[in-house]
Amino acid sequence: MTPYHITTPDAAEILGRPDLARLLKPFMRGPKSVSAVAKIQGVSVESLHHRVQRLHRAGLAQSAKARGPRRYGLILGLTPLPRPVD
Repeated sequence: MTPYHITTPDAAEILGRPDLARLLKPFMRGPKSVSAVAKIQGVSVESLHHRVQRLHRAGLAQSAKARGPRRYGLILGLTPLPRPVD
């Protein structure tokens, strides 16, 4: 597994708060619409949209709009740690 480090304070806060970090899990298997994830998690679309926008601004999610509803996927706003030099 590649080690990563967090590159933004907002990403660190999100990943450090279980209530926000749990929002990442549904997007780990590929892009999903906010409405589909809201239904799975039992929250309103408006509430989840606000939180997904925060993930997007922190660099933890990326939108992918084709036809139909906008979908978001996890991109992890983290960068790999450099490999040690021998």
